[in-house]
Amino acid sequence: MAALQGPLIINPLQVKVDYAFEDFEPLAQLVSAPQLMVANINSPWKNAKEMIDHAKANPGKVKLGTTGFGNLPHLMTLRLQELAGVKFTIIPFKGNAPARKELLAGHIDGLISVMQDASYVKAGSLKGLAVLAEERFPGLDVQTFVEQGYPDMVADVWWGVAALKGTPEPVKAKVVDTFKKVANDKSFKSMMNKMEMPIVYMGPQEFNEKCAKLQAFFPGFVESMGLLKK
Repeated sequence: MAALQGPLIINPLQVKVDYAFEDFEPLAQLVSAPQLMVANINSPWKNAKEMIDHAKANPGKVKLGTTGFGNLPHLMTLRLQELAGVKFTIIPFKGNAPARKELLAGHIDGLISVMQDASYVKAGSLKGLAVLAEERFPGLDVQTFVEQGYPDMVADVWWGVAALKGTPEPVKAKVVDTFKKVANDKSFKSMMNKMEMPIVYMGPQEFNEKCAKLQAFFPGFVESMGLLKK
């Protein structure tokens, strides 16, 4: 099955589903792209730090949209609010497109979005405030949150594959081998890079370790935000 962070790790913490993370075994990661914080092009801030400083001086005045409620962008917006010790007005939207539309129109001030919105930054339609990564994203002149003093504001959107526990070893090995070949295909890598969705392959051990770290972090954080399911 396709493995995405939301359905595999975050969603089961907040809503009733008929599966759990422990039912699956992560096999391989194929794609990973950091999230990107963007602002309206007419905003006065050059980066996220300036936006945060403004929010500290004007509690509740900075309006940040999110691409949903309880998803990774929403959680990272709450995390930024917590780490920075500020109060934003957070407005959830039903997806990235409607949130971006309101941002472009100037009805909200900022948004933690997907890396695909880098195209709007490059075109001069939106302003890039920060990349949620340890290193800058290639081809994008935007500082990371790490550079701006927030080392814990790191989050990527990733896609991979997982198997049900108990899947025969030969089947799992075949899947891993196939994904590794896809990850090394030059034409596929080129296509994904054009979509701002870079190939970052991880095999079973590394991908399991990554998922285990996220699985250890998110339950406590989601509970601290009051979003853990009853």
